[in-house]
Amino acid sequence: PAQIIPVLESTGVIDTLDNIMIEKVFELQRRWINEGREVFTISVNVSRQRFTKGDFTDMAIALQKKYNIPPFLIDFGSGYSSLNQIANMPADTIKLDHIFASKSLCTDKGRILIRTLINLLHQIDYNVVFEGIETLEQKQLVESYGCDLIQGFYYSRPIPVSDFENKYMCLN
Repeated sequence: PAQIIPVLESTGVIDTLDNIMIEKVFELQRRWINEGREVFTISVNVSRQRFTKGDFTDMAIALQKKYNIPPFLIDFGSGYSSLNQIANMPADTIKLDHIFASKSLCTDKGRILIRTLINLLHQIDYNVVFEGIETLEQKQLVESYGCDLIQGFYYSRPIPVSDFENKYMCLN
């Protein structure tokens, strides 16, 4: 991703890729609902270029209606944020990037920053997802800081949808 995303962004192809991936998530949620599987919220990372375009919200709402997916089952995120943006975002969940896990959890100052950031986000009514957790020690640390959800290789490496369904999803 670190190599290909900048190329896709510079050529404008990233918008098309984002649109395809977003629709695939809605389509997948609809299939799971139709199959009677227990569904849960899916986080969709979107390029900051696509996330900030004026039609993004309209497009997401149109897909939500097209596939008749309850809005709480889809969360969107972008790899870029600032404290100013966070204070004014129409969202309920903030995802801390994997860079926090790989760099900040390794130092005393970094751990203080993460603990304080999670506390701050909770105070302004955000849930916090921590991405990039790879070890039991990291998991236990961010849990002790009050992180709401944890993602990362600690749980699983990326797997095909069919493997995910067989491993993690039950039919109701």
